[in-house]
Amino acid sequence: DEGQPNNYEIETNEGEEAQAKTRPTRIRTQPSRFKDFVVQVPLSVKHSTSTSNQVTSTVRCPISNFVSYDKFSTNRKAFLATIINNDDPKCFKKAAQDARWHEAMQKEVKALEKNGTWTLEYLPEEKRAIDSKWVYKVKFKQNGKVESTRLV
Repeated sequence: DEGQPNNYEIETNEGEEAQAKTRPTRIRTQPSRFKDFVVQVPLSVKHSTSTSNQVTSTVRCPISNFVSYDKFSTNRKAFLATIINNDDPKCFKKAAQDARWHEAMQKEVKALEKNGTWTLEYLPEEKRAIDSKWVYKVKFKQNGKVESTRLV
């Protein structure tokens, strides 16, 4: 319709495909539920990630700009450090290299065999095994010590 304003400027270069120079814009406003509050959130902070092709990513509100550990007690800081530095294995190969996970897997298999809910069988040639996934989780006590290592 000729009466409608054109939101795009289109330029063509001798047989090349038409490309939009600008995108339509909209006015961004604060959600009405915040009208009674003073809200100051940075629109974006650029963080550069160093890779071979120097990709730059943008994070809207990096939590590191808003979180401080100054008010936590020494015990709480130790607990947080333990949880943050804990790296639960994502695959069997990594879990099998750790003695505590090896022990947890042995306990799990023994419990399944004891209950009679699981037996090892040979797979017939014409059949294909289905995948199963074990999720490895560490449960911590309040003081940061490991309470248990479990397969979930």
